[in-house]
Amino acid sequence: MTTTHDNDAPLSLFRVDASAHGHGAPRRSAHAAVSRRLRYAYVKNGDAVDQVRRVLESGYRDGPDAFIGDFIRAHAEDELLVLCCWPRKDVLKAPNIHAESFPAVRTGPRRFLSRAWSALRIGWAILAFRPDRVLCGCTGELLWVSVAAAKLLGVPVVNSRHNSLTERRGLGRIVSWLDRMCVRACDAVVCHGPFTLHEMRRIGVPETRAHEFGLSFRDFAERSLRTSPPPELSEFVRRFEHIVMFVGRVQRDKGVIDLLDAYRMLPESVRDRTGLVYVGDGRGMFELENGVRERMLTDRVLIMGRVPHDRLPAVMRLATVVTAPTRPEFPEGRCKVVPEALVLGVPVIAPNFGPFPFGVRDGIDGLLFSPGSVSALASSLERVLGDPGTLEALRRGAKASRERLMGEPVGFARAVEAAFRCGRSAR
Repeated sequence: MTTTHDNDAPLSLFRVDASAHGHGAPRRSAHAAVSRRLRYAYVKNGDAVDQVRRVLESGYRDGPDAFIGDFIRAHAEDELLVLCCWPRKDVLKAPNIHAESFPAVRTGPRRFLSRAWSALRIGWAILAFRPDRVLCGCTGELLWVSVAAAKLLGVPVVNSRHNSLTERRGLGRIVSWLDRMCVRACDAVVCHGPFTLHEMRRIGVPETRAHEFGLSFRDFAERSLRTSPPPELSEFVRRFEHIVMFVGRVQRDKGVIDLLDAYRMLPESVRDRTGLVYVGDGRGMFELENGVRERMLTDRVLIMGRVPHDRLPAVMRLATVVTAPTRPEFPEGRCKVVPEALVLGVPVIAPNFGPFPFGVRDGIDGLLFSPGSVSALASSLERVLGDPGTLEALRRGAKASRERLMGEPVGFARAVEAAFRCGRSAR
């Protein structure tokens, strides 16, 4: 496996083998048996090159790389082209994988043109690679060029939905309309969890072309007994009767500042017995650290930063309640921390919108509050932390939910394969 950061790095997989794809050579069927060597183009969000690198080097089977890891393992005998937009150029080459990020600035007046140019380059890369199948886990320009390239090549395209489709305002409505049109134009859609599946049906994707996938949390639950929490957390927890915990990306639209303000609104008698822990990192880390200092809560709030996923169960089982205070403007598809908490027997407080009502049973294994309302979040926290009867009932409900989450749902790679097999025949 080699890695390069050279902007002029050769794209070896784009050099088409004349014996297979040359002039006059017959095209392989897009519906070839899975046992045959196929060419997949996979366009996804995030730093896909680094994700592929982690999977190949450490064989991640869960955590943030679970889905791409599952896909790579399932297609070890196929040729994979993995593409993304990212601020820096990066290329990774492995025996059957070529992963590349196309640079695009994320802020400033040039960001739209920069991303559009990178998207066009990704579209051209797909055309040059001439895949048998195209998989796209994005919206916006990357979805549009992926669908367009697949249609030009006459090969099936599947969209992978992990987040909700954003409903934009003003001129952004055109973007939302193009997203919906391109999703419906795909041969099939794979959906992470019941909420995204429900959303696809709502926008007109036929039931036969929508396939749900998920994760098993059995290993996650069992690992909580095999690992130990970091010493700094254990020491912090000993100082309090209750621990409120946030786990996820640290950014404003994930509700990290809302949670801080809600914690400060708790009655003193409750707050004095309760510590607040943030687990994760992200672009809002500086704002969060400043917010804790400005509110003079440094002795009551622990910001742990990123915790390796294999140690996360040992961290989360120390929580009295896990909060997922996502704001309504964030296009949440399925907040994975909800089932991760419940499978450990920890109740969850979450907003009553999007995927959360599909994962939290209000009043049974957690509480749902009015989205975007800091006072409603504070009231839910007070209800759980200030009433031992409510807390005990929610803990019993969370433990009951554990059995529901320990099963083996259809995995990502299996759902994608089913989508490609069924997509064309369902039209």
